Amino acid sequence: VSDTKSGFKTLIKKVDGSDRDIKLHSAYDPVKESERSVDAFNAGKCSVIIVSGIALGYHLLALKTKYPAIEILVIEKDPDVVMLCKKHNPSALEGIKIIQNENDLAVFFEHINLSFFRGLAHFIHRPSYQINPDFYESILANLKLYISSRVSDLLTRFEFEEKWIKNIFTNL
Repeated sequence: VSDTKSGFKTLIKKVDGSDRDIKLHSAYDPVKESERSVDAFNAGKCSVIIVSGIALGYHLLALKTKYPAIEILVIEKDPDVVMLCKKHNPSALEGIKIIQNENDLAVFFEHINLSFFRGLAHFIHRPSYQINPDFYESILANLKLYISSRVSDLLTRFEFEEKWIKNIFTNL
């Protein structure tokens, strides 16, 4: 964690096995950088925004401001990054669900009423994504499979629920 010229903190990650560093935010003004990237993002009429990467959460604050009625789910592999965000920018994580593995995904979607589900939008925090692209792709692929399965179950229920109830009473 280091200071930027605008007075905010930024996060720098050393890439394993190399001398290369990845800056997770602007070295000058991370808030303005995050606002610009969120301004360019369109969530449409989705129910949930999936965010790949937390960093220090400046983009999360901008997303919560721009889309106050949409639930935000963040995928982050590194628990140290989550801890640093909680320490340096705790308001960014207020009201945000964090997914750190595939088990967290199932827990999150068990509490979502898919009857009112209108889809997902995916916001990529590019520097975080660069560090662990395979992790994010794997979680997103499993997320899509999970949603597809839940929607399929819901549609099956709509289609056959009346017949099931009728058959239950007939069998009784």
